Amino acid sequence: MAENRHEVLAIIPVRGVDIESAGEMVMLAEKPLLQHTVEAIQLCSKIDRVIVTSDDDRVRDLAIRLGAEAPFLRPAELAAPGVSIGTVLKHCLQWLDEMESYVPVVTMPLEISHPIRPVGLLEQVLDLLFSEDLDTVFTAYEEHARFWQSDEYGELGRLGQDQEGPRTAIKPFYREVAGLALACRIEVARSGVRFGKKVGLVPIRDPSALVDTQTSYGLALAAALMDEAGK
Repeated sequence: MAENRHEVLAIIPVRGVDIESAGEMVMLAEKPLLQHTVEAIQLCSKIDRVIVTSDDDRVRDLAIRLGAEAPFLRPAELAAPGVSIGTVLKHCLQWLDEMESYVPVVTMPLEISHPIRPVGLLEQVLDLLFSEDLDTVFTAYEEHARFWQSDEYGELGRLGQDQEGPRTAIKPFYREVAGLALACRIEVARSGVRFGKKVGLVPIRDPSALVDTQTSYGLALAAALMDEAGK
Protein backbone atom coordinates (compact mmCIF):
# COMPACT_ATOMS: atom_id res chain seq x y z
CA MET A 1 0.00 0.00 0.00
CA ALA A 2 1.46 3.34 -1.03
CA GLU A 3 1.99 5.83 1.76
CA ASN A 4 -0.49 8.70 1.78
CA ARG A 5 -0.51 11.75 3.99
CA HIS A 6 -3.07 11.48 6.77
CA GLU A 7 -4.00 14.19 9.26
CA VAL A 8 -2.82 12.89 12.64
CA LEU A 9 -3.66 14.64 15.90
CA ALA A 10 -1.85 13.81 19.13
CA ILE A 11 -3.83 14.52 22.29
CA ILE A 12 -2.23 14.61 25.74
CA PRO A 13 -4.76 14.47 28.60
CA VAL A 14 -3.35 16.11 31.74
CA ARG A 15 -5.21 16.97 34.92
CA GLY A 16 -3.86 19.66 37.21
CA VAL A 17 -3.13 17.06 39.87
CA ASP A 18 -1.01 15.09 37.40
CA ILE A 19 1.78 17.65 37.27
CA GLU A 20 2.41 18.24 40.96
CA SER A 21 3.42 16.36 44.07
CA ALA A 22 3.34 17.91 47.55
CA GLY A 23 2.70 21.29 45.95
CA GLU A 24 5.73 21.11 43.63
CA MET A 25 5.75 20.53 39.86
CA VAL A 26 6.76 16.96 39.01
CA MET A 27 10.16 17.00 37.31
CA LEU A 28 11.96 14.17 35.55
CA ALA A 29 15.56 14.49 34.35
CA GLU A 30 15.36 18.24 35.06
CA LYS A 31 12.30 18.66 32.81
CA PRO A 32 8.59 18.93 33.60
CA LEU A 33 7.01 15.50 33.18
CA LEU A 34 4.79 16.77 30.37
CA GLN A 35 7.83 17.84 28.35
CA HIS A 36 8.99 14.26 27.73
CA THR A 37 5.76 13.36 25.94
CA VAL A 38 5.63 16.62 23.98
CA GLU A 39 9.20 16.10 22.80
CA ALA A 40 8.47 12.51 21.72
CA ILE A 41 5.60 13.81 19.60
CA GLN A 42 7.71 16.58 18.10
CA LEU A 43 10.21 13.96 16.90
CA CYS A 44 7.50 12.17 14.92
CA SER A 45 7.13 13.70 11.46
CA LYS A 46 3.84 11.86 10.88
CA ILE A 47 2.01 13.85 13.59
CA ASP A 48 0.51 17.14 12.43
CA ARG A 49 -0.80 18.69 15.65
CA VAL A 50 -0.42 18.16 19.38
CA ILE A 51 -3.06 19.38 21.79
CA VAL A 52 -2.97 19.24 25.57
CA THR A 53 -6.40 18.97 27.18
CA SER A 54 -6.42 20.04 30.82
CA ASP A 55 -8.59 21.56 33.52
CA ASP A 56 -5.69 23.66 34.87
CA ASP A 57 -4.34 27.00 33.66
CA ARG A 58 -0.82 26.05 34.80
CA VAL A 59 -0.85 23.00 32.54
CA ARG A 60 -2.24 25.05 29.70
CA ASP A 61 0.51 27.68 30.04
CA LEU A 62 3.22 25.02 30.31
CA ALA A 63 1.92 23.20 27.22
CA ILE A 64 2.05 26.38 25.15
CA ARG A 65 5.59 27.14 26.36
CA LEU A 66 6.64 23.66 25.27
CA GLY A 67 5.28 24.19 21.76
CA ALA A 68 1.99 22.32 22.05
CA GLU A 69 -1.50 23.76 21.63
CA ALA A 70 -3.98 24.17 24.48
CA PRO A 71 -6.93 26.02 22.94
CA PHE A 72 -9.41 25.34 25.76
CA LEU A 73 -9.76 24.36 29.39
CA ARG A 74 -11.45 21.03 29.99
CA PRO A 75 -14.59 21.19 32.20
CA ALA A 76 -13.86 20.23 35.81
CA GLU A 77 -16.27 17.29 35.68
CA LEU A 78 -14.12 15.76 32.92
CA ALA A 79 -11.07 15.88 35.18
CA ALA A 80 -12.68 13.95 38.03
CA PRO A 81 -11.29 10.55 39.09
CA GLY A 82 -12.75 7.71 37.05
CA VAL A 83 -13.42 9.71 33.87
CA SER A 84 -12.20 7.60 30.95
CA ILE A 85 -9.63 8.78 28.43
CA GLY A 86 -12.16 7.96 25.74
CA THR A 87 -14.56 10.52 27.22
CA VAL A 88 -11.80 13.14 27.33
CA LEU A 89 -10.88 12.44 23.70
CA LYS A 90 -14.50 12.74 22.61
CA HIS A 91 -14.81 16.15 24.29
CA CYS A 92 -11.60 17.41 22.67
CA LEU A 93 -12.65 16.26 19.21
CA GLN A 94 -16.12 17.77 19.59
CA TRP A 95 -14.60 21.11 20.61
CA LEU A 96 -12.23 21.13 17.61
CA ASP A 97 -15.06 20.23 15.22
CA GLU A 98 -17.45 22.85 16.59
CA MET A 99 -14.94 25.69 17.08
CA GLU A 100 -12.48 25.10 14.22
CA SER A 101 -14.27 22.69 11.86
CA TYR A 102 -11.16 20.56 12.30
CA VAL A 103 -11.53 16.78 11.90
CA PRO A 104 -8.33 14.68 11.79
CA VAL A 105 -8.15 11.20 10.28
CA VAL A 106 -6.40 9.65 13.27
CA THR A 107 -5.90 10.61 16.89
CA MET A 108 -3.08 9.52 19.19
CA PRO A 109 -3.83 9.83 22.91
CA LEU A 110 -0.54 9.74 24.82
CA GLU A 111 -0.15 9.77 28.61
CA ILE A 112 2.58 11.67 30.45
CA SER A 113 2.87 8.86 33.01
CA HIS A 114 4.76 6.80 30.38
CA PRO A 115 7.71 9.07 29.57
CA ILE A 116 10.19 6.49 28.23
CA ARG A 117 9.31 5.95 24.58
CA PRO A 118 11.76 4.34 22.15
CA VAL A 119 12.63 6.57 19.20
CA GLY A 120 10.48 5.63 16.21
CA LEU A 121 7.75 3.95 18.27
CA LEU A 122 5.03 6.43 17.32
CA GLU A 123 5.89 5.98 13.64
CA GLN A 124 5.66 2.20 14.04
CA VAL A 125 2.17 2.46 15.51
CA LEU A 126 0.95 4.78 12.76
CA ASP A 127 2.56 2.75 9.98
CA LEU A 128 0.83 -0.42 11.15
CA LEU A 129 -2.53 1.35 11.48
CA PHE A 130 -2.40 2.58 7.89
CA SER A 131 -0.70 -0.38 6.21
CA GLU A 132 -3.14 -2.91 7.68
CA ASP A 133 -6.18 -0.58 7.55
CA LEU A 134 -6.90 -1.08 11.25
CA ASP A 135 -9.17 0.82 13.62
CA THR A 136 -6.73 0.87 16.54
CA VAL A 137 -3.07 0.04 17.11
CA PHE A 138 -1.51 0.08 20.57
CA THR A 139 1.70 -0.91 22.31
CA ALA A 140 1.89 -3.96 24.58
CA TYR A 141 4.65 -5.56 26.60
CA GLU A 142 5.46 -9.04 25.38
CA GLU A 143 5.60 -11.63 28.17
CA HIS A 144 7.07 -15.11 27.77
CA ALA A 145 5.95 -16.45 31.13
CA ARG A 146 3.26 -18.60 32.70
CA PHE A 147 0.27 -16.73 34.07
CA TRP A 148 -2.41 -17.90 36.47
CA GLN A 149 -5.89 -16.54 37.10
CA SER A 150 -8.59 -17.35 39.62
CA ASP A 151 -12.10 -18.05 38.34
CA GLU A 152 -15.38 -16.90 39.84
CA TYR A 153 -15.11 -19.63 42.46
CA GLY A 154 -11.55 -18.74 43.47
CA GLU A 155 -10.03 -21.75 41.73
CA LEU A 156 -6.63 -21.16 40.15
CA GLY A 157 -5.87 -22.15 36.58
CA ARG A 158 -3.18 -21.43 34.05
CA LEU A 159 -3.85 -19.06 31.20
CA GLY A 160 -2.97 -20.42 27.82
CA GLN A 161 -0.88 -23.57 27.63
CA ASP A 162 -1.16 -26.04 30.49
CA GLN A 163 1.78 -28.21 29.57
CA GLU A 164 5.20 -28.05 31.16
CA GLY A 165 8.15 -27.16 29.01
CA PRO A 166 10.79 -24.50 28.34
CA ARG A 167 9.78 -20.86 28.44
CA THR A 168 10.92 -20.48 24.84
CA ALA A 169 8.03 -22.78 23.82
CA ILE A 170 5.41 -20.57 25.50
CA LYS A 171 3.29 -18.46 23.19
CA PRO A 172 3.59 -14.85 24.35
CA PHE A 173 1.00 -12.93 26.31
CA TYR A 174 0.70 -9.19 25.76
CA ARG A 175 0.25 -6.69 28.56
CA GLU A 176 -1.49 -3.57 27.31
CA VAL A 177 0.54 -0.37 27.67
CA ALA A 178 -1.75 1.87 25.65
CA GLY A 179 -0.63 5.03 27.45
CA LEU A 180 2.79 4.63 25.87
CA ALA A 181 1.50 4.74 22.29
CA LEU A 182 -1.91 4.25 20.70
CA ALA A 183 -3.50 5.43 17.48
CA CYS A 184 -7.14 5.12 16.51
CA ARG A 185 -9.37 6.23 13.69
CA ILE A 186 -11.41 9.35 14.28
CA GLU A 187 -14.67 7.39 13.96
CA VAL A 188 -13.61 5.28 16.94
CA ALA A 189 -12.48 8.17 19.13
CA ARG A 190 -15.62 10.19 18.39
CA SER A 191 -17.70 7.42 19.97
CA GLY A 192 -15.91 7.87 23.28
CA VAL A 193 -13.62 4.83 23.13
CA ARG A 194 -10.11 4.05 21.89
CA PHE A 195 -10.42 0.47 20.67
CA GLY A 196 -12.31 -0.32 17.50
CA LYS A 197 -13.12 -3.73 16.03
CA LYS A 198 -9.98 -4.17 13.94
CA VAL A 199 -7.08 -4.02 16.38
CA GLY A 200 -3.33 -4.50 16.03
CA LEU A 201 -0.42 -4.14 18.41
CA VAL A 202 3.25 -3.24 18.41
CA PRO A 203 5.09 -5.53 20.84
CA ILE A 204 7.50 -3.98 23.33
CA ARG A 205 10.23 -6.13 24.86
CA ASP A 206 12.14 -3.49 26.83
CA PRO A 207 10.93 -3.51 30.48
CA SER A 208 11.46 0.26 30.69
CA ALA A 209 8.23 0.61 28.69
CA LEU A 210 6.34 -0.52 31.80
CA VAL A 211 7.60 2.39 33.91
CA ASP A 212 4.63 4.38 35.21
CA THR A 213 5.35 7.66 36.99
CA GLN A 214 2.00 7.78 38.79
CA THR A 215 3.76 6.35 41.85
CA SER A 216 6.84 7.73 43.60
CA TYR A 217 8.62 4.44 42.92
CA GLY A 218 7.83 4.62 39.22
CA LEU A 219 9.05 8.23 39.04
CA ALA A 220 12.31 7.30 40.79
CA LEU A 221 12.78 4.33 38.45
CA ALA A 222 12.19 6.49 35.38
CA ALA A 223 14.77 8.99 36.66
CA ALA A 224 17.32 6.22 37.26
CA LEU A 225 16.78 4.74 33.78
CA MET A 226 17.11 8.13 32.11
CA ASP A 227 20.22 8.91 34.10
CA GLU A 228 21.74 5.59 33.06
CA ALA A 229 20.88 6.29 29.43
CA GLY A 230 22.37 9.77 29.68
CA LYS A 231 19.10 11.55 28.90
